[in-house]
Amino acid sequence: MSEFVVAESVTHIGGRVGVRDGAKLFEYFRDECEIRHVDAELLDAGVSRWITFGGKLSVSDAVSLEIMAREGIAEIVSFDSDFDGIEGVVRRH
Repeated sequence: MSEFVVAESVTHIGGRVGVRDGAKLFEYFRDECEIRHVDAELLDAGVSRWITFGGKLSVSDAVSLEIMAREGIAEIVSFDSDFDGIEGVVRRH
């Protein structure tokens, strides 16, 4: 996952159920997940992908798709239905 997904998720959970739970989620991601840091090249590729989808996805989602394409990943865990119908992507929720 990208650092963008970490930031979005921690912010969302922190806002819904509290900062402590958001911090716990952050610690889980940091300790148990592979986090891809978004450099200029990855961001450029993500924005290009975002443009391709005509703004249907967020830039963060487009960066996730770019990471998936580069690493040969077809499945994504997400509650975001924007991933539905994207060729070659299977959303798990």
